[in-house]
Amino acid sequence: MTKIFIGIDPGLTGAIGSLDSEGKVRAVIDTPILDTISSSGSKRSEYNIQAMGGVLKAFINGNGPETVHVALEGVQPFPKAGVVPMFGLGRGLGLWEGILTALGFVYTKIRPQDWKAALMRGMRGGKETSIVRAQQLFPDLDWSKKKYHGRADSLLLAEYLRRTQTVN
Repeated sequence: MTKIFIGIDPGLTGAIGSLDSEGKVRAVIDTPILDTISSSGSKRSEYNIQAMGGVLKAFINGNGPETVHVALEGVQPFPKAGVVPMFGLGRGLGLWEGILTALGFVYTKIRPQDWKAALMRGMRGGKETSIVRAQQLFPDLDWSKKKYHGRADSLLLAEYLRRTQTVN
């Protein structure tokens, strides 16, 4: 029975990443979104809720709650953040919590400060830092684009959980 560790960066530009118990990447995918046009005619992105559940089911791939451990980044407001972006991030967190709960999976909310302190000690902050660290830990993946920070964060969350979770 293989243990699976899943990390979820809940933002619109986030991702879902999974590792096996040896730290090998099983899968990583950007958060499913829909591009829509608002009533004012501007383009915007929204969470594709149905696809989010489908992606999570695919990551689980027949494994039950006893073999899957999920880390959900416990996002929180930060100084100078706008109301709209924070609302969107909170919405993403709530959607993932609902999907995980509906599927019967227990999850651990992990503060960004905790996993970053453990995995990026001595490295300067910023989104690029998580890409650099992910490239060190998972060199076989493509990290060439700045937008891959969500992928990096999701895999680093899964790695943090893999290293800290007591597994029977």
